[in-house]
Amino acid sequence: MNYAEGREMIPPGGFWINLPEDIKQEYMGKSYFLGGGKTGIARRLSFELPSLTLTL
Repeated sequence: MNYAEGREMIPPGGFWINLPEDIKQEYMGKSYFLGGGKTGIARRLSFELPSLTLTL
């Protein structure tokens, strides 16, 4: 699986954790086993919420 194929499976506002269980480890590679939240990996913007880079 390549990066683009994995991104198509992630819903708006989601990230790699939203991938099906059988695909998560393949998509993340060695990063899957590292500690930390990793919530920025393969994040998609939400249509209902502001971008994470915008400040109010």
